Amino acid sequence: MVKFDKSLRDVETSLKTQIALMCPSDIEGVVVKIRKDTGSFFSFTLRLAISEKDAALGWVKEFEEKSLTTYRVSSTFAENTPRVVFRRNFRCIQNCYPKKNVMKPHEKHTNCRGTVSTVIKEKVKKSRDKYLRRYPCEVNVNWFHNHTINYEALKYRRPSQLGPTFAGYFANGHSPSSALELHKMKLQTEYADDYYKVVTDGSRCPKQVWCYHLYYKIFQKTCRDPCFDDMLESLTKYIEEYNVQCEDTCATMSKDITNHDLVVSICSPLSKRVLTMKSVREIMFVTSSGVNVCTKKTTRRLKRNCKVIFLLSPSVAGALPLGIIVSTCEREVVITKGLEMLRDMWKEPDFSPKVIISDDSEVERKSFKKMFPISAVLLCKYNVLQTV
Repeated sequence: MVKFDKSLRDVETSLKTQIALMCPSDIEGVVVKIRKDTGSFFSFTLRLAISEKDAALGWVKEFEEKSLTTYRVSSTFAENTPRVVFRRNFRCIQNCYPKKNVMKPHEKHTNCRGTVSTVIKEKVKKSRDKYLRRYPCEVNVNWFHNHTINYEALKYRRPSQLGPTFAGYFANGHSPSSALELHKMKLQTEYADDYYKVVTDGSRCPKQVWCYHLYYKIFQKTCRDPCFDDMLESLTKYIEEYNVQCEDTCATMSKDITNHDLVVSICSPLSKRVLTMKSVREIMFVTSSGVNVCTKKTTRRLKRNCKVIFLLSPSVAGALPLGIIVSTCEREVVITKGLEMLRDMWKEPDFSPKVIISDDSEVERKSFKKMFPISAVLLCKYNVLQTV
């Protein structure tokens, strides 16, 4: 519990209360000096019953939690000297010391002058320090923060302790975004009504960019860049397992070794049930999307391009899937091959809808006209309006 020296009787009660609330109460101490500055700025000197380094650092951590501030080490000194056991100075995290050539520093930089310094003095026989024997640790706090002090300001804390936790999420198959959502759900379950306080603390709930940085950092250490043969082997194994699980041929793959082009056709058990509906033979919608992911590093650049084509049928419940075609390119011969494999899995060689509404892709329309010659291939109304 923190007490106040008798010489501080004339200090404002409100200021004493503020100091008492921000100091940890589990360690005995006494405030020996308080200096009031302009506005809300002030500083004080505190003596604590601490004689070890770990205890002093632990007190600083607790002080950060109670005062809603964050500090970084600004300077260190030699330890276990004849007069000083431990000494370290800290600065507010919102003073980044940006370089002179930086035009726009980080948003958290406010040139804050808030500091904390800790000194554990060696107990000597002849000393004029009346607090040395009982309170060998001296803490000087300069409360000169020029930014808001609330839970929102804690977002700049570093999530250093969360590395193993998120590594476990990634090991269980989570992506960076799903791992962050899972972590937030656990925090909400644990803290309930205080969740809004915890979720803004960067040391407990990191930003999404940190999750991605850690994910790729771990991935590069444990995995190498897959080559074509490795991806082909892995994909073949996955398709075989999927067909065994479905107890039917629901996915097939075709490959072109010369151009390294792949096409995978998927017709799930649900899609085969959709084929029994009457509306399937009336109209079929085709929608596609391209994926272009580029990971840029200092020495290399890795690109992966895929074309995903969805075949859908309308119903009173919405669009129902007829099949999916995934290819590594947009060549007509590759897409046509994907449609051939998909029709083989349908087990209806004469299947041909009356109308096929496709995207604005000439390659796709040619492939569908070739596979369904008696069907009317029309352009989607949305794409027509775009060309006007």
